[in-house]
Amino acid sequence: MKKILLLFTLLAMCSLAFAQRALVTQCEWFTGADPGVGNGNAISIGSPDPSEALAFSIATGSMNAGDLVRAKIRCKIDSLRSGATNVWGVATDGFVLLSPATGSARVVTIMGYQWNNGTFNNVDVVDAGITNFAQGLSTTGLPDGLNRLRIRAIDDLGRTGVVVDGFVVISNTAGFANRLVTQMEYRFDSGTFTPVDVADGGIVNLNEIVATTGLTNGVHRFQVRSTDDLGRVGQVHDGYLVISNTAGSSPRVATSMEYRIDGGSYTNFDYPDNGIISFNEIISTNALAIGLHQIDFRTLDDLGRVGQPHRAFLIVSSPFVGGVNHTVVAAEVFVGSDPGPGNGVDIPLPQDGAFNEGTEDFLQVYTDFPVGYYRVGFRIQTDDGRWSQPEYDSLLVGPILTIFPSGNDAVLNWTFPDGIDKYYVYRAAATAGPFNVIDSTTARTYTDTGIVTTQDKSFYYVTFRDDSVHIQQPGGTPVSR
Repeated sequence: MKKILLLFTLLAMCSLAFAQRALVTQCEWFTGADPGVGNGNAISIGSPDPSEALAFSIATGSMNAGDLVRAKIRCKIDSLRSGATNVWGVATDGFVLLSPATGSARVVTIMGYQWNNGTFNNVDVVDAGITNFAQGLSTTGLPDGLNRLRIRAIDDLGRTGVVVDGFVVISNTAGFANRLVTQMEYRFDSGTFTPVDVADGGIVNLNEIVATTGLTNGVHRFQVRSTDDLGRVGQVHDGYLVISNTAGSSPRVATSMEYRIDGGSYTNFDYPDNGIISFNEIISTNALAIGLHQIDFRTLDDLGRVGQPHRAFLIVSSPFVGGVNHTVVAAEVFVGSDPGPGNGVDIPLPQDGAFNEGTEDFLQVYTDFPVGYYRVGFRIQTDDGRWSQPEYDSLLVGPILTIFPSGNDAVLNWTFPDGIDKYYVYRAAATAGPFNVIDSTTARTYTDTGIVTTQDKSFYYVTFRDDSVHIQQPGGTPVSR
């Protein structure tokens, strides 16, 4: 069974006040209907920490080519300052797209951003595979406090990407005054934080305060946080440090690179000697299959030493080929649960006798549905054989209320399924009401005795015991005079 690995990074403090701290204690994911907090699929995390790198797998054996599946994650935190525990956050959206088409690299041409669920603002950016969004983002007019930021990208084929959520804290109360860092704390490998009293200043050089004595050769997790002159503790920042005591401490240059994809053999790439290397220039993804791939990088310096491998993940996905237009070749409809692509009720050809356009209008009448509520779905198939995602609508097959005079009486009859133990009859002298209950009955008929001679116009409707469904004459239609 195929599986797709999704990676997320959760910041436990993203929605807390600046002076609070919290630890992530539990995370879970789910697709489809929300099973309720604590009932999702568990995501493995390390020791409780203010931030966690989340990774989990989703089985794709039941997915079809072109299916877009929404995966949601949420985490539980313990607040260190307020003492609150087991606080579940909101579910965060992600998406999985399964497609067999051959992929090609695209460039970003437009970025869009939205503040606090308002209108998206599009920014024409320099065409590039990666775009610095800070160049086009405006915060003018935002109120103080936490503001929700959503961004999305549009590529050179005009396709809009998935919306990514974030948060920005705006504060104008201190005139944008800088605060002074008065103390730093750091730790290695999730150990105890070591406080360091630093010279008051806006910027602190970590090289001057971090002691690496006693650390073993290899990679170490390094975390640092600061305290300002108001006593506020900042966010924990994560990083990694490679310790090597086999050579002098002078800077080295990378002379070659090696990379491998999905655990294969390393490919060596002789790169011009430089301290910084752009991976975009050395790795070709044209031959990669659609889906998730694991990439390992490592460098060789001018002493011939091989560095630590760095792992990253790449999703190759391009369900469209060069913007080729497609036509509709079939359509189907289903009621209730989805029987799967190709298993619904065929929709007859359009009026012109052929499915031959990118979009088609069709009208079909289906009969013999009992009275009640229905969920109706429909989907189309294009000339490349792919079925679309189903589109849903709701349908109410309602009862029929008939009213006719009989001498000086008005006789009401209606239809509805069995199982209703009582109906209530309402009457008004005008279309807009007010309607008042005049009687109740267990039958599906009612006679309003003498109403023809005692009231100029009468309007009626009938409800169940719980008033969940009612049947009523069309507005403005008198039933007796």
